[in-house]
Amino acid sequence: MSISDPARFLLRRLAITGPGKKLVTLMFGERINVVWGASNSGKSYIVKALDFMSGAKTPLPPITEAQGYDKCWLELELPVTGTVTLERAKQQLSVPPGRTSVVALGGELSLWNPVLLDWLVWMKKRHSEIGIRANVGVPDQLIEQLRTGVLDIAVLYAPPLLPGFRIELVEEEELVLVRTPQLGEEGQQPDYVHVDWGPQFAAAYGFASATAEAPGLAVGLGPLGLSYILRAGGMGYFRRGAVKPHLEKGELELVVDAPRYTYPAYAIYPEGSEVRGDLQAAIEGLKQVVR
Repeated sequence: MSISDPARFLLRRLAITGPGKKLVTLMFGERINVVWGASNSGKSYIVKALDFMSGAKTPLPPITEAQGYDKCWLELELPVTGTVTLERAKQQLSVPPGRTSVVALGGELSLWNPVLLDWLVWMKKRHSEIGIRANVGVPDQLIEQLRTGVLDIAVLYAPPLLPGFRIELVEEEELVLVRTPQLGEEGQQPDYVHVDWGPQFAAAYGFASATAEAPGLAVGLGPLGLSYILRAGGMGYFRRGAVKPHLEKGELELVVDAPRYTYPAYAIYPEGSEVRGDLQAAIEGLKQVVR
């Protein structure tokens, strides 16, 4: 089939290659092509590969079937120059020597100490054959990395429902009101520091529940607010696990009669991940370290 329209081109072949790996190729017909198959059979990967070869900055998702493949090829038929072949390195994380695979996990900053740090140690002790790529990010960034395949697992406090992904409870955390010990006048309340724990907390709590006045300081990051009151004094809601060592040292005290709020953390990962033993081991590790 010849191409007379200079604005058109034809896809001829898509392939991926790697040292010592069998060539994987997909041929395209001259007219409409329909890609079909069962769930988790590679349809989405084909679409992402075409996008990748068209210049997308997002690397191809590190699926198990593609491990060891390092280059992607796309053969096109152009109206003037004829057949051309594009070549591009896949730019995915290679499997380190001595490891059988790599799991990429990202989590919110406040989850890394201690939950995800404990998970890293657990993985090293129980599954040292699995390489780990650990990322820290804000929720929107982690979700985008999960969608594009940069991450295998994202651990978040308030994840959205995403088609094609599973969500599992990792930790049933609790938000508690703490304050620095009162050293001044009796009955004087320390300054309230408001932490943005998301819309669910805001709806249940609101700005003015701890004090009669609006807070003088509002922050969007729990560890920042906690560090502030430890240095400057004050009170605020924080994760119980994060304030536990400070309560034990007497640096903070619990406001016993204040309401408490559940703040669960979840792991999100692609559906069909049961075919990946390394990812299942990582999920099991997350459940183990919070028990």
